[in-house]
Parts: sequence; structure tokens; C-alpha cells
Amino acid sequence: SEDKCRVISETAQKNLNVLRKLGLSVHKNYLANINAKRPNIKENMFKSLLNDKTLIEVLSNITSCNNR
Repeated sequence: SEDKCRVISETAQKNLNVLRKLGLSVHKNYLANINAKRPNIKENMFKSLLNDKTLIEVLSNITSCNNR
């Protein structure tokens, strides 16, 4: 729903775009690391919003990716 975003500032729009892309890449890496049979990014992002444990797993994956 990027089209519905009412942020007027061009800099803020760019910052939000970076955050959206970061969120997508984090979830893609998480799903690749857990070897999901059917990687569904949208479903996983929704689960992360509803369940704190899932969110912590996804975020802890960021630090494990950097340690490789």
C-alpha cells in the first residue's frame, strides 16, 4: 500500500522505501535459512506482527547472517 502513503517529503519517502526493502530482505533471508518448503513472505511477515517469538527469531537471524 505504498500508493496510499501520505508522506509528502521526498526524503521521508526514500527512507520508508529503504525500510520496506530491508524488511523484505530480512524475511527472505530468514525463510531461506530455515529451509521453508513454501516460502511465503507475506504470511511470515503477518506471523511476525502477531507473535513476538516469531519476530525475535526473524530479527535474531540478522545477527547470524552477519557472523558468516
